[in-house]
Amino acid sequence: MRPVQGVGLSVLALALSLSPLEPVIAQDVPALSISIPAQSLNQALLELGQQADIQIYYLPDTVSGLQAAPVSGRMTPQQAMQSLLKGTGVQASWRGRAVSLTRPSHDDTTQLAPITVTANAGLATEGSGSYVAMGPSTSASGLELSLRETPQSMTVITHQKIEDKNYRALDESLRDAPGIVAVQGNGDSRWEYLARGHSISNIQYDGITTSTQSYSRDILADDDLAMYDRVEIVRGATGLLEGSGNPSASVNLIRKRPTSTPQYSARVTASSWENARGVVDLSNALNESGTVRGRAVIVAGGGKLYRDYNRQKEQLFYGVVDVDLTPATTLSLGLSRQRQHNDGYSWGGFPTRVDGSFYDLSPRDFLGSDWEYLDRRQTTLYADLEHRLDNAWVVKALTRAAWAESDYVASYPWYTGGALRKFTQSVDMRDKHYAFNINANGPLTLFGRDHDFSIGINANKENERVDGSSAANIPLDPENWSPTSQAKPTFGLNPYYVDENKEELGLYASARFDIADPLKLILGGRVSWFKSKSQYYKTDYSADAEFVPYVGLVYDLNDTYSVYASHTGIFKPQSYYDINGSLLDPVKGTNNELGLKGEFLDKRLNASIALFQLEQLNLPTQVAGVTYCNPAVLYCYEAAEKVRTRGVELEVAGAVTDRWNVSAGYTYARSEYASGIRKGELYNERSSPENMVKIFSTYRLGGALDGLTLGGGVRWQSKVFYKGSNFRIEQPGYAIVDLLARYDFNRNTSVQLNIDNLSNKQYYSKIGSSISTGNYLGKPRQVLLTVSHRF
Repeated sequence: MRPVQGVGLSVLALALSLSPLEPVIAQDVPALSISIPAQSLNQALLELGQQADIQIYYLPDTVSGLQAAPVSGRMTPQQAMQSLLKGTGVQASWRGRAVSLTRPSHDDTTQLAPITVTANAGLATEGSGSYVAMGPSTSASGLELSLRETPQSMTVITHQKIEDKNYRALDESLRDAPGIVAVQGNGDSRWEYLARGHSISNIQYDGITTSTQSYSRDILADDDLAMYDRVEIVRGATGLLEGSGNPSASVNLIRKRPTSTPQYSARVTASSWENARGVVDLSNALNESGTVRGRAVIVAGGGKLYRDYNRQKEQLFYGVVDVDLTPATTLSLGLSRQRQHNDGYSWGGFPTRVDGSFYDLSPRDFLGSDWEYLDRRQTTLYADLEHRLDNAWVVKALTRAAWAESDYVASYPWYTGGALRKFTQSVDMRDKHYAFNINANGPLTLFGRDHDFSIGINANKENERVDGSSAANIPLDPENWSPTSQAKPTFGLNPYYVDENKEELGLYASARFDIADPLKLILGGRVSWFKSKSQYYKTDYSADAEFVPYVGLVYDLNDTYSVYASHTGIFKPQSYYDINGSLLDPVKGTNNELGLKGEFLDKRLNASIALFQLEQLNLPTQVAGVTYCNPAVLYCYEAAEKVRTRGVELEVAGAVTDRWNVSAGYTYARSEYASGIRKGELYNERSSPENMVKIFSTYRLGGALDGLTLGGGVRWQSKVFYKGSNFRIEQPGYAIVDLLARYDFNRNTSVQLNIDNLSNKQYYSKIGSSISTGNYLGKPRQVLLTVSHRF
């Protein structure tokens, strides 16, 4: 590899100063227990990175076709690396806790981006070029398990997939994820995510839980993926770590972390909707020894969107510094600041005719006024401390504090007295969220066998304040409406003030017992304490020492296949109110899953099939005939009797060859009432299609077309509908096709073309439970041109 001139990066000050990057002797890292079987050198390096908590940089061709001998015993990472590389011709150059590999007989400077193995921060997928995460995850049980070892369905949206699809925000990535539904709630920016027929009630950030219920998604900024390495999704009940939540899925966003070697990039995207976005990502060591590392991500964008009168501006700054206080202790401090402004903000979506049929409208149409808007600001602080013990145990303390505020003036259509009218609100909102997670995990030898344990405590506290009022409503004709026809009104009618507080504390533990060489038993449990209080509804709820069990069993049929079974309890306090303004009783139930997983092609390709059944009591069901409960809430609910969801999921993800990546999934999920007067009727049929297929694949050509990557995919779903007393709203099944073409001029510079919704299909991505509002047309065709450069 050629000598590199580095940039010393001061992340928080954004000061840049040039300094040469000189070789530095590796840190004095204590001896560790290393156990790596004979296998390909590529896979052996991945395992060494995990076990020794080091960063390893190399190009794919550097280790291509090479095998590593087994390495076992107590040794330093340097000694383990030396043993792995013996006889391969690969040379290692250490810098702090990072090592770069070169193979003098190969021209490493002409290849594409290098693979980066990062053991800390959960093994980054950035630079891997793959659609599969090679390292372990703690998202399901707190234990460090690979996808195959996890007794639940799991998907990882890797950094390569994020770049290939040009995802801007979380909703775009989840829209393409197998088994996940991403739809708009009330408003362009209030996204609702569902899996297995039920809402995803929490989002995690590096394992720290944040609610998506109530007003939270109106206030919190969109999750801009420029600051994240990957998105981990565990489908099914995940109450062991999250606490209260639906048995749908957990979504865990893993932040980017600093690198020990220079890594600078810029990415500019222009859209056919007449907007543009730029991303600058800077990372490097901040001292010669590499014990202090920094990273900054800066995003700026704006312009028109597809709908008339709709313009958007976005800004993001993310900075993080990692400091090795000792060879075994790392402190990480981070800050992110986001601002998003949306003119022509659509809050209520489209109405239907009184029989449920759709008006003759297009995605360009806007039923609001040109002075309507949404403005959101969010500041988030992160502080993590990790200590690695000599006995291979790791103790982590993670904290997150977020302050968000937003204000909007927006409208929604509503039928009153048989006539459609436009209702407008002016709202100010504030959200404060504090959370921490302290966890210890590691091995323990019992009865002559090695087992894995995890124990922890986590808590979160959230306060939401909403201050709003209305203006006089006016008549609305959807097919003859002009957004400039209404002057901005005076607000002050029906004023309301909401002040809600929620707190949760949980103690959790899990263990993976090595019963026999092919058989692993995972046992876990969580005890939780909940408290919520609403000034608006005059409610005060608490629950003490609620226990949620977790049981999993994994049996390795051979080196490729494993079968598994899992059982999880469900307990979730609700934020839905009945017609009297009282909270519904908590949701209780069980989640059972049975599946088969396989790893192929040196673990670069994963495949799975899962059968699942959920049973729940007290799920919220909208009360028919009650259309407006109070100024702050559009709908009231009642608790349903038992609801049962059954289904199957199939997924394949990873690299079929060194040039061919694939991500494909099929999901069938049917939810219906299992008891009571509605037994046999479908539940939540308007939001969750019974069948979904999601496929995307890329292929990098060779020969005369070397450097050209072509890709494409399809999202298909079956119909969704809602049947009222005298109307029916239905969106038939549809398919959306996306295409990709990228040309890599060299390892540093590329140009990429994405076409989303190739056929410009018009469809409703979300239908409402009322003829008045809540129907959202999906995005029309968009062409994106992106130029990327690594410095």
